[in-house]
This record gives sequence, structure tokens and C-alpha cells, in this order.
Amino acid sequence: MEMFRAEDYHTAGEPFRILADLGVEIPGASVADRRVCAMNSGDIDRVRQILCFEPRGHADMYGGFITPPDDADAHFGVLFWHKDGFSTACGHGTIALGVWAVETGRVGAPETGLTDVVIDVPSGRVAARVHTEAGQVVSVDFVNVASYVLATGVKVSTFFADGELDRSPCGSGTCARVATLAHTGQLADGQELVHGSVVGSTFRARVRAHAVADGRDAVLPEVSGMAYKTGTCTFSVDPRDPLVPGFVLR
Repeated sequence: MEMFRAEDYHTAGEPFRILADLGVEIPGASVADRRVCAMNSGDIDRVRQILCFEPRGHADMYGGFITPPDDADAHFGVLFWHKDGFSTACGHGTIALGVWAVETGRVGAPETGLTDVVIDVPSGRVAARVHTEAGQVVSVDFVNVASYVLATGVKVSTFFADGELDRSPCGSGTCARVATLAHTGQLADGQELVHGSVVGSTFRARVRAHAVADGRDAVLPEVSGMAYKTGTCTFSVDPRDPLVPGFVLR
């Protein structure tokens, strides 16, 4: 019988399932390379489906496989996944990983202070700045990669991932909004964006710094939030089960 052990968190209501030990090495010289490998590997993608699909997950489930970092300057890497595959970035997941890394002792932190958990993701290198007070994590600042406006006035007709609905204000989406508002002058340096979700939770965001990316003026968005552990799960797969890896209902 196959067994998979995961740590479950939620960030502002949005789930994030962490698998620290996949049991097999995902080939690749970088996290971005490993994402391509995972997308093309039936065995690895099957694990994603087992942990994401019903009856062990659901259509709006999110999670990540921990991988080695690209180099020694980061603590670890991660492959983010959802019901339709592997994404290049995940803001709420990065916040959850910061809390997980400190609470499990994977990254050492002071009783009271600030700890940068550096994570390699497919879109680049990001940081979860973890705030601790009296030995407890109290908040996390997610510092994203350089973000800029690619186009304006674009009409969109579908939700992300075939109707996946984020319970949190969405970390990556909040960063996109910071970049857009900064581009139009509606969010000045030093101002804060309070971004709400469909469940009443909030992220607080701001322009941390300015940069140039791909020849365009860009900003480094910083999003503040908090994640909480919801459980430690050991999932089993009975070889007699005809519904493996699972199913998705919409």
C-alpha cells in the first residue's frame, strides 16, 4: 500500500498541502527544470492527483512538493501544484512555507525577531520574511519577484484553473494588483493596499522596492499575511481501489 505524509496549512483560508518527501528524486538542474520534468512524468503527476483530487482533496486544493534549491543561497525549492497541473508561483503557498519552515525547525529562527526563509520557485527566487514573538510565528511578509504591467484594458472571461476559486486574497494576484496600481500612480511608495478575500480574510501589500525587469519598469511587491497548521495527514492508496488517483467534481 502506498503511503504519503503531508503537512496541511491554510493561508487566509486557502489550503496548502506540503509534501516534504516525495520518495523519488525529480531530475533537473533547477526548480524550473524540475517543474518541466514533473509535468511530463506520469508517476510524479499521479502523486499530485492523489493528493489533490477527491477523495483526499478537492477541486480547489493547492499544495507543493519540496525540492532541493537551485544553489546554496536558498533554503529549499518547491513545485507548486493545483488540480490542473504545476504552477510557476504561489503567494499564499510561499507564506505557508515560511511558517512551516520555522515551525518545523527546518530554518532556525530567534524567539523574537525576523527570519528570511529563501525559497526557489519556478518563477525565480522569493523570500518569506517570518516574524516571531516569544517563540511563535505571528506574521509573514512574502517578497515576490519583480512584477510589471504587461498589458492594460484586457478583458478576461474565466477564473483560474477551470473555475478554481481562491479563498484567500491570492498572493500572486495581490502582487499583480500592486504592480498595476503602482503603474497607474494609485499606489505610491509608502502606501498600503488592504486586499480582501471572499471569506473576509485580508492581505496587506505594498511596493517594497523598484526594479527593471525585461526592460520594463517594475516593482518588488511585498504581501503580508499569516498561515496556520490544520493537520498532519498520512494518506494511503489501496491497490484494490478503482478510483485511484481520484476524481474532480465541478
